[in-house]
Amino acid sequence: MAEYTLLGQSQQDWSETINHAYKALPTTFPTYQCPAPHSIEFAKLIDHTLLKTEATPQQIDALCAEAKQHQFKTVCVRLEFVARAVAALDGSEVDVACVIDFHEGAGPTAAKVREATAAVSAGAKELDVVIHYPLLHSSNPDFVSAYPSIYSSLLSVRNACPPPRTTLKVILETSQLSHEEIVAGSVLSIAAGADFIKTSTGFLGRGASIEDVQIMRAVAANEAVLGLRAAESKSRPVKVKASGGIRTAADVIKMVEAGAERIGASAGVAIVTEGNQQIEHHQHGGY
Repeated sequence: MAEYTLLGQSQQDWSETINHAYKALPTTFPTYQCPAPHSIEFAKLIDHTLLKTEATPQQIDALCAEAKQHQFKTVCVRLEFVARAVAALDGSEVDVACVIDFHEGAGPTAAKVREATAAVSAGAKELDVVIHYPLLHSSNPDFVSAYPSIYSSLLSVRNACPPPRTTLKVILETSQLSHEEIVAGSVLSIAAGADFIKTSTGFLGRGASIEDVQIMRAVAANEAVLGLRAAESKSRPVKVKASGGIRTAADVIKMVEAGAERIGASAGVAIVTEGNQQIEHHQHGGY
């Protein structure tokens, strides 16, 4: 796969692009259809997640067993557990996702690339990379060169771990950002070749909100923003992953209806169990 070419945009160029994208946000947002809560399609929305630093190998094994049983899309773990998860999921349809520069996102680009390539070498099919979100604040002393810096860092990870082998998700940490900063993070991530833009780490602030997801989905559909992507990426749609504070089937439905196409949750089993109970309750005349 050929490398993605660095766009030579200045801070001012990026600012103008981001401002246009912000002004292009609709005044009302569409409602998207969510799969039935008891369906396999619903379960496959979920990245079954265990990211606490004190996680044990036995807990990772249990996470993988649950993911296989309920047919989740992935398990999402830290680098130290990628190889173990890959081995535990061998022969299943469940992939392994690994978080990168988690959860602060402030590491140097070289470190992000090393961690990302190590994860892929260990068998990860998806990477959830934290953007250097404090740089998106105009009050940050380094804001004068923030946009080119963020973009080039993400592009380095994308080039080190190209598609279609690796799915790249970029975590914005939306609870720490204004609406315009969410647009900025989304634009830079999309231009760098991200397959998903993701709301939150789940380690800081409120997690995902409906409004966050609506804004991100709108930017992901903006033709001018998509036009910044390399030719290799233009045929691949950009999707939204909602994560942080999603604990019930109702939470999932709200996020999907707002525009999310993937859900990160540590409560995956409870979510799908609730969905199955709802259909059983309905079948027995409970509604």
